[in-house]
Amino acid sequence: MSNLQVVIMAAGLGSRYGGLKQVDEFGPAKEYLMDYAIFDAYRSGVTQICVIVRDNFKAEIQQIMTRKWNAYSDLKFNFISQETGDLPQPFKGKIVREKPWGTAHILFVLRNTLKTPFLIMNADDFYGREAIQSLAEFLTKNSGEHALVSYQLQKTLSLHGAVTRGVCEIKDGQLASIDEVSGIQPNDKREAFASMNLWGFSPSAFLNVEELFVRFLQNNAESPKSEYQIPTMMNDLLKENKIKITAIPTKSDWFGVTYQEDKDLVKDKIAGLVARGVYPKNLFAR
Repeated sequence: MSNLQVVIMAAGLGSRYGGLKQVDEFGPAKEYLMDYAIFDAYRSGVTQICVIVRDNFKAEIQQIMTRKWNAYSDLKFNFISQETGDLPQPFKGKIVREKPWGTAHILFVLRNTLKTPFLIMNADDFYGREAIQSLAEFLTKNSGEHALVSYQLQKTLSLHGAVTRGVCEIKDGQLASIDEVSGIQPNDKREAFASMNLWGFSPSAFLNVEELFVRFLQNNAESPKSEYQIPTMMNDLLKENKIKITAIPTKSDWFGVTYQEDKDLVKDKIAGLVARGVYPKNLFAR
């Protein structure tokens, strides 16, 4: 699996959380949630890690991550800035904006950089080893194909407020559609699968990215809060029959932090996994 890369999206602002949750500490050795994803990916044979960050804290996170993981000599990091001014023509240089354009913009940023299959995920989610391993195995065995790990919706909700989830329609093992639904409440009982942004792509996924992002900007460039997310872009491609995406259901536990009140629960869950020996007390020691 050495040709695979992991892309970790860590450039969000964390407005509902009240801070940069991607660099908040949850593990006993001050691990971030993305450190557990890196550890699980490494255990699956992936040694190339690409972290997408905002330029104003790129140097700091690069220093922290390389120091923490320096015992893993074969683990290679690449840090790439996601800047709101990185836009296609004719929009480049004409829009001033602070809020990121959404996760689909990351695919635009990476379109000329990644030449191998890659897993892409959020920095502020815990995905579980089985989920990451199954996705890495899929990409290794199915050259040129794409996949999404799907979680049971009810297992992805927050106890502390409404969330937005990519609700999936799956037919014969393939993703038929994905709908970004906001305002999903903690007591939602629907039987559905959801995307938590754990995707696997071959480089061919970039073929239509610029075209779709231009289309989004034509309709939303003047809206300061508009965002184009990967699930929405993939749904657009599915509707136009320009992509096929295998749905990989997982039994892995997902947990994450949407609200500050979620933090203690996440820390407790990680402590439980450490106590059971699923993870070491210090991910960075060898």
